[in-house]
Amino acid sequence: MFGKIDTVDALMGGLFTLASLTTTGVFTGGKLQPGDIGLGDAVWSSGGTSISIAFLLALTAIGAAYATNRLDDNKSGRDISVNTDISEIAKGQASIETYVAGGTLVIVLLSGFNLLGFQELIQSHWIAGYTVTGLQMGGYYVFSWMG
Repeated sequence: MFGKIDTVDALMGGLFTLASLTTTGVFTGGKLQPGDIGLGDAVWSSGGTSISIAFLLALTAIGAAYATNRLDDNKSGRDISVNTDISEIAKGQASIETYVAGGTLVIVLLSGFNLLGFQELIQSHWIAGYTVTGLQMGGYYVFSWMG
């Protein structure tokens, strides 16, 4: 729903925030019981790239926000409009949702897959970690609000 954070967005937003704090290295503690599982623990690892539980939570939260905000309650038509036409995106003619969703997803993918050493860069200093966390959280909540 446009201009409203619903229950799914709020719950997924909390998980997204925790995942973002873990991925950026700001939150390093906290083990889930039983099993002593940390959010930063790798689910899969190969060739220097590892996929953590936090990264999978972040992608799940973004996917849930997109899926639950596509259609308004009992109304026809889409509320959220993410444009996939590259020429319109490059010319700046796409909707604001397109740029917010794309930017948030790029930051999550850069830090989650550690592309170009991005994860080491943001984990090297706490200011970088908090800045990237703020960008991710802002992107998620704007995306949820506009849906």
